[in-house]
Amino acid sequence: MLVAVFGEKPPRSLGPAVRTVRLDSADPLCNEWIVVALGPHISAAVIAREHARPARTTGEGRFDIVLTYDRELVISAARALMYRIP
Repeated sequence: MLVAVFGEKPPRSLGPAVRTVRLDSADPLCNEWIVVALGPHISAAVIAREHARPARTTGEGRFDIVLTYDRELVISAARALMYRIP
């Protein structure tokens, strides 16, 4: 099993089984929330991209969200993230 956390300021340690990947603040991935589950009997991904907030807006952000069980799409998403792990 692989568990990875990507972020501009990821926690230093989430335990030996969790890999953390620090992102530059300009990285587009900083505006996304991605959960991928991939195994012999499951393929699922939830991918959300946060909309830019207008300067005067307060409160919760707005997101475009995709849920897919398409195995090829899930594999593509997992592969794209795995390539970014040092």
